[in-house]
Amino acid sequence: MYDSWKPGTVVCLMYRETEWPVGQTAPYQIKLDDTESLIYAPMDRNECIRRGPQAAEKQRDATPVTNPLELMKQRNTAMHSAASVARGREFTPRPMDVFIVTYPKCGTTWMTQVCHQVRTTRYLKGLLRANGKTTAEINAAFARAGPPTSDTQKDTAWSMRFGEITEVVPWDILASDCGQDLDAAQCINSPVLGKCSLSPRLFKSHETVGNIAPGGKYVCVVRDPADVFKSFFEFLPPYMGIPSGVITPEEFCDAIFAGASHSGDVWGHFRGWWDMGVDDDCEQSSMLFKNASDGDRNVFITSFEDMKNDLPTLVRRVGAFMKTEDDSGDLSEHDVTSVCEMCDFKFMRRNSEKFDDHFVRREMWRRIQIPEHEWAGGGVGKVREGGGGVGGGGDLPESVREKIDEKWAEVMKPRGFPSYQDFRAAIEARNVRWDQK
Repeated sequence: MYDSWKPGTVVCLMYRETEWPVGQTAPYQIKLDDTESLIYAPMDRNECIRRGPQAAEKQRDATPVTNPLELMKQRNTAMHSAASVARGREFTPRPMDVFIVTYPKCGTTWMTQVCHQVRTTRYLKGLLRANGKTTAEINAAFARAGPPTSDTQKDTAWSMRFGEITEVVPWDILASDCGQDLDAAQCINSPVLGKCSLSPRLFKSHETVGNIAPGGKYVCVVRDPADVFKSFFEFLPPYMGIPSGVITPEEFCDAIFAGASHSGDVWGHFRGWWDMGVDDDCEQSSMLFKNASDGDRNVFITSFEDMKNDLPTLVRRVGAFMKTEDDSGDLSEHDVTSVCEMCDFKFMRRNSEKFDDHFVRREMWRRIQIPEHEWAGGGVGKVREGGGGVGGGGDLPESVREKIDEKWAEVMKPRGFPSYQDFRAAIEARNVRWDQK
């Protein structure tokens, strides 16, 4: 209809027409300046809609936000489009899809690597079974080869043939912004094996129970809220282009308590996912578990501390939880050792560019308008030197500790967990069942 750009004004967000399928929306409805007719932009990308000269001029003339805390909150709010968020929450997962649904800074990247290594290990064994090998023969062959132990073996492993892990484990609410199709296969290209379509599909998410796309399987990692707070405080400001140290722990605490995080609060996140794993009666549970069978639960919860204390047991449990109908047998001891080698902190730190979010940050930089040259070293990594600690939250200011403890007493104590350690103990008691799978 139009062969050139037309100026207009956005009049509606998340626009939809009555005849469209359920869940389909357009990010913007626009009134054209010349004819006053209404059109819509089918996607929030530069080839469809872009800021016009007048809008850019108004932005230049506007008073810039200089308060670091307000700038952090403003940028964090703008990091993904409304259309991409809606797509991530409304798409229909496959029954065996696995979502890593952690609150930020609870071990998301680490658990994502664990799940990815479990599925790639099983993929290779599946190829051998398809060629007539028995499970015993496959396990014996893998045992003879031994786990990858040298830096070269691990760095060149076929399972690591991606630029950044969100390329093969999409972030649900950012995927559309990054040009990823949530319905597509997740593949790795191997020079020997060719294009490998991996199963189950994996998705990174920080969504709450109330916002997650229902119908898949869900892995949740919890962590001491004090350690979560400290890690989040050290991570989020630099991630949003704010220099370290210009926001105090007290200011950051007040902002998080006031809803500065897209993921809500850590206590509600924990309680929501715990309740979904044990309560079959509520409406949300019936939606979330609509693909469950024989009373099996579709939520696996573990703690960051238990991952640190006993990674092999965690890998076995994740393997049992992720098992698909096409998988034959549990992970062998060789498999568990191999996965642990590929999830070792030193290995992930040495390959930190594969775990630093640069794939999604490119789009985020554009949305929150941070010039790329201002990000020293490309921003902050997810596998940081000194990161991943346990008990580090103990050196927080006393006022911050008190607020964290008060919130725990308000949200988690009525649920039967006087302390975080009580919550961890309940999780471990529940997880013993996976040792018999």
